[in-house]
Amino acid sequence: MSSLPRTTRISIFPVEVSGWDQDHTFFLEKAQLHWWSESSRKQIALTSAVPHGAIIFLRFARNSAASRHSHRNPESLPYHTEFLDITPDGRHRFRLHSLARGAQPGAHIRAATHTSAEASAIH
Repeated sequence: MSSLPRTTRISIFPVEVSGWDQDHTFFLEKAQLHWWSESSRKQIALTSAVPHGAIIFLRFARNSAASRHSHRNPESLPYHTEFLDITPDGRHRFRLHSLARGAQPGAHIRAATHTSAEASAIH
C-alpha cells in the first residue's frame, strides 16, 4: 500500500505587531502571521526594519478566527525574531520564536552555538 505525501497546512491570521525598530522607534503595524500547523512554526513579514533578535509583540486582530478562540486575546504575546530575508516587495521576513515568561531573549540561539568543550563543561 502506498502512502500519500503529507500536506503542509499553513494558517494565516491577521495580527497587530508592535515593538521597536532598528532606529529604536516604537512601531505598530498590521500584518499576516503564517502558522504551520504540524510544527507550530510561525513567520511574519513587516515593513518596519526590526533588528535580528529583537522582541516584538503580536496580538490577533479583533474578529479574526484566532482571536475568537484564543483565551489570551487581547493580551500581546512576546516573540523573539530571527531574520530570514527581504521579500521582493521589500518587507522584512522573520521566523518567530515564542518567548516564555521569564526566558532570556536569544536563549535558543545561544544554546545551539555552544562549542563541544562548552557543552562538556555544562554536563
